[in-house]
Amino acid sequence: MAGELFSKRLLIVSGKGGTGKSTVTAALALLAKRAGKRVLVVEVDTVPTVARLLGGDEVTGYDPIEISPGISVMSINGAEALEDYLRLMLKSRRLVKRIVESRIYRYFVAAAPGLKELMCIGKLWDLEKERDGTGHPLYDIILVDMPATGHSFSHLRMPRTAVDTLKIGFAKEEAAKILRLLEDPEKTSFLIVTLAEEMPVNETIELRRMVTETLHFHVGCIFVNGIYPDLFQEKEMGHWEILPAEVAGEQGDSVLGPLVASAVSISKRRAMNRHYVDLMASNLEEPLVEIPFIFAHAFDVEAIETITEILAERIGGSRGGTGK
Repeated sequence: MAGELFSKRLLIVSGKGGTGKSTVTAALALLAKRAGKRVLVVEVDTVPTVARLLGGDEVTGYDPIEISPGISVMSINGAEALEDYLRLMLKSRRLVKRIVESRIYRYFVAAAPGLKELMCIGKLWDLEKERDGTGHPLYDIILVDMPATGHSFSHLRMPRTAVDTLKIGFAKEEAAKILRLLEDPEKTSFLIVTLAEEMPVNETIELRRMVTETLHFHVGCIFVNGIYPDLFQEKEMGHWEILPAEVAGEQGDSVLGPLVASAVSISKRRAMNRHYVDLMASNLEEPLVEIPFIFAHAFDVEAIETITEILAERIGGSRGGTGK
């Protein structure tokens, strides 16, 4: 799977907030680097975290910064993307500065729905077209860490909206170029991160439907994050649950009580996870990649390396090395 995934130029990662989009993005960046790819991570209208997760300093700037050999990170938002577009068109930083500081410009941007979102996605098109001095792509893979589902969808639908609503002109042509990139399954793949819980799973099923049926994007796979460990077989759980009350700690001060309660709780959580994984498997065509719950006080480069090793086993790719 990794070979197919990393053959794409643009990997767009989205999902419900709190599902671990940024951690999966960081792990994918590290895995792609180990596969010999030059990776650019683009954080779109979201809190910048990927650089820190990979052991670097927080990156909040619009220009890519290499945080380790083979991995660069940048952060973009609609206002910066629009200013960048004006600089490309007008070729004058002084003129652009005068425009963006004007009251009329601020009113125009506020009154133009979807303009900033369109500029953000347009920047991805610019980045995909960048080449080095030898004519090769500047980055082999552009990993896009999108905001949560609703905000993400509003960004990604703007090129189609512009193509469908604009009658003619330069803006329509630009939107059409962006849309061709997003809809090209050879170049672009949409990745969803979810949890095996009721609300994230329902949202994932709906997001996948909208992405494929409304946006006509290719969905590569779905990462199911935070799967609890399978500690006991079903027959063993039966023994736990029938332990006498005095052993379970309901009477006396037996230390086994909290242990039994913890075992039962984790096993029930695991059963819930399996239920929702099975539900997704029966409703979705794309492969599901399970990522176990990582018991860590804080997510840092060590936790990301652990997830990277898991992904290397489950989707393929190079193993070994710290990636620092």
